Amino acid sequence: MSFLKLFIITIFMAVTPLAISAEKGYVAEYLAQAQFTTRVNSRVPVDNIKRLSSNFKKVFFFTDIRNCEDCDIEHQWWYRGKKVSVVEGEATSNRYRWWTSKTLNAKLVGDWTVKVIVDGDEVYSKTLTYYKLTKVQKQNVPVQQRLQVQEAGECEIQLRHFSGELRDNPDDPYIKFMLNKWAKRCSGE
Repeated sequence: MSFLKLFIITIFMAVTPLAISAEKGYVAEYLAQAQFTTRVNSRVPVDNIKRLSSNFKKVFFFTDIRNCEDCDIEHQWWYRGKKVSVVEGEATSNRYRWWTSKTLNAKLVGDWTVKVIVDGDEVYSKTLTYYKLTKVQKQNVPVQQRLQVQEAGECEIQLRHFSGELRDNPDDPYIKFMLNKWAKRCSGE
């Protein structure tokens, strides 16, 4: 086999898993979803936040890991560029929803980053800004604005994800249920 053929096959094998995961709407290889949230309800994050005020004392990082059964998973929590904790887990099924949390206080304002490590490789990272409200902001800003929840973006992500899954698995009752659930949630029903 010529060097060129071997090079092309090697590149194809390396790129194919990434292309497949991107095609299905994943945020990274093995990650259908990865986000900061103020709460997880029924194994689903309730919001997708980029900023959080110090009125909130706890934040969660949620990951939906796919097609990676028996993979070692880590959430590395970083504060202002320094690693402060590592939480380890193992994907016990082909779909593994997993979240970790951090308790915060007003002394810990600044940027928080979670790095998602799958089998020793960093596959994704996301940063949250934790900030302190001024007295005027506390009095005048509604809670929804303080959270700066990106609900529209979350709706789009979930609807696109479950629509794609339904195309691949048209008879799957779980996927139909989740698509219907997100359609109702996003339309305000």
